[in-house]
Amino acid sequence: MRCIVDTAGHPYIPIAGYPRERELEGLPTYPQAENAPLTIFPRTVFVSLQQNEWEDLDYEDLGVAIREVPAHNFLAILGDFNARLGTGDAPFTHHNETNRNGRHLLELMTEHGLLAANIEFQKKRGKRWNFQDRCTGTKRQLDYILVRRKWRNSVPNAEPYSSFCSVGSDHRVVSMKVRLSLRAPKTNPRIVYDWKTFATDSEMQEKYTVEVRNRFQILEDGEDPSSRYQRFIEANMEATRTCVPRRKRFFNVYGLISQLEAMTKICQLNTIQD
Repeated sequence: MRCIVDTAGHPYIPIAGYPRERELEGLPTYPQAENAPLTIFPRTVFVSLQQNEWEDLDYEDLGVAIREVPAHNFLAILGDFNARLGTGDAPFTHHNETNRNGRHLLELMTEHGLLAANIEFQKKRGKRWNFQDRCTGTKRQLDYILVRRKWRNSVPNAEPYSSFCSVGSDHRVVSMKVRLSLRAPKTNPRIVYDWKTFATDSEMQEKYTVEVRNRFQILEDGEDPSSRYQRFIEANMEATRTCVPRRKRFFNVYGLISQLEAMTKICQLNTIQD
C-alpha cells in the first residue's frame, strides 16, 4: 500500500473555514485493517510574514484535528508545512538549520507523538529535497508525511520522486510505503486437567457428581431439549473447573540429560580429531 500526496494546490481538509471558523469536518478513514483503520488528511500551511498569528492558529487547529483521531488509527498527515528542519533536530534532512515553521512542526510532533517519515531514512542529498524555487532554483525540503511513532515499524520507506516534472509543478511527489505491522491477539492458555488423578479418587468423583446434579437439576418451565442439553454441558464445565485438579507441568529432565550427553560425545570426538 502506498500513500502519495501532491502538496501543490491541495486544500486544507480537516479545518472548515480556516482560519476564522474552527469546526472540524469528518476526517477520511479507510478501513485497511479491521484493528487498525487508516486515517489520512492532506493539508497546506498558509504563511504570512506580516501575520504570524495565522501560522499559530494553523498549528493549533491541526493539533485539535489530530486529537479527534482515535489513538489506534494509523494516522498520516500529508502536506506542505513550509517547514525546514535542521540536522540538529532531525536525522536525515536537506537543511542545516531549523526555521520558525520547523520549530512549530517539531513542537507538534513532540506533543502528539509523531515523526516525519521522509526524514527517517538515509538517502542521498539529491533524494531529500521536495521543492525547487522557480525563480532562484533553490532546493528545499518543505513537504512531510507525519505518522504516529507507534507505527514506525509499519513504514519501510518514504522518499520524494520527480514525477510531476511533466506538469510543471515546483514540488516533487513524496511517497510512503506502508506495511501494517500488527500484533497478534493474545490467546488464553489452554487449561489441562489431571483426569488420571480424577479417575483414581472416589471422593473427587462423588463431589463432581453432586456438583453437576445441583447445577443441572434447577427446574426451568417450558425448557426445550436444546436448552436443557446446553445447561447440562455448562454444568459439567463448571464442575470440572471446581472439582478436577489441573495437571502439573513436569520438566523433562531425561530429555535434557540425553541432549547434554550427545553434546559431550561431539566435543570428545572433535578433541580426538584435533
